Amino acid sequence: MHGDAGDNRQHAFQNATMNTAGKYVLLFESGGTSFRLDTRHKNVYGKSVDNNILSGVVSDNGTVALITESGSYACAIVVYDNTGKRLYQRNCTEYVVDLAFHKDSNGLCLTSVKVENGVVQSTVTSITFNQVDTQWTSMPLETLSVKSGFSSNDKFCVVGNTACAYYSS
Repeated sequence: MHGDAGDNRQHAFQNATMNTAGKYVLLFESGGTSFRLDTRHKNVYGKSVDNNILSGVVSDNGTVALITESGSYACAIVVYDNTGKRLYQRNCTEYVVDLAFHKDSNGLCLTSVKVENGVVQSTVTSITFNQVDTQWTSMPLETLSVKSGFSSNDKFCVVGNTACAYYSS
């Protein structure tokens, strides 16, 4: 309340990046392979992945999703539960630039970008962790996605450099 430090912890990440949700903090080495999940009071777990981490998000219940490089694909998505157990992995042919968890943390919306005939396009794909097939894929939006996520009324929003779009379920 007065700006006093409640706790502090060390990390050895060279290019540390942080995302938060609920009581959880995801800390990862951007361009490296290490990440960790913390709460206010403790380190929950730390792990390494096989490929360099490009981005990551955490849900309110501590589920972690990482976008990593891939040797054979544009990128890969790896998802862990709040104990560090791997829940899901997806090799992506599209270049994923942003992730947002569904409200119940049982899936993600992936925002990907591509260039077709000189036009930048962003597309949203909704997945759940217990299905192989996607739930839905949006029509391409002619903008470069800057940020995406769910609004308070559960509409998915993509904000791009020239436009934004809202998607319902």
